[in-house]
Amino acid sequence: VVTSNSRSSQVGVGLWVAPKLKVAAPTALTGTVGTAWSSTNNAVAATQGTSPYRYAVTSGLLPAGLALNATTGAITGIPAANTAGSYAVTVTATDSANFPISDSVKFTLTIAGGLVVSTSGTAPYTRTFGASAGTLTTATATGGLFPYTYAITAPGSIPAGLTINVNTGALAATAATPAGTYNVTITATDSTSG
Repeated sequence: VVTSNSRSSQVGVGLWVAPKLKVAAPTALTGTVGTAWSSTNNAVAATQGTSPYRYAVTSGLLPAGLALNATTGAITGIPAANTAGSYAVTVTATDSANFPISDSVKFTLTIAGGLVVSTSGTAPYTRTFGASAGTLTTATATGGLFPYTYAITAPGSIPAGLTINVNTGALAATAATPAGTYNVTITATDSTSG
């Protein structure tokens, strides 16, 4: 007998209990600007339903640079510049039953500030052999503790006349820089202790 609002049913009523998904948050909840998100423990996981499951962010936003995989529930990517902070997110999982069931989990991601380096202009940067010295591009660091220092860290053997101003990040070539194509890596270091 089922009684509701002071009214009772006949004897022998059958009940159907709706199934419920169990949805667990990832345990990798912290990251750093400019650094790839953890590749382990990074997924929202649904169980106790009919697989496969579909996942979607239904409340809040992931920081720019991160994405939720709709089929695996994994959070991947690289947090973009200026995304340091905390992000409250709700992810909803839905199963594949004939009558799909859904449930959600809420969690907070924390992004630590990080050092991000950008360059002026658009690569590739060009100069003409024999031309007077000039700036090709300027590297600019943000997100760390000023002042910054800059260095060319690749290639290992820097072509003659190719220089970087350690204080401003200006990459320059002189008339003596040989003609050629150079893939250059500029590294910025902030003033944080350690």
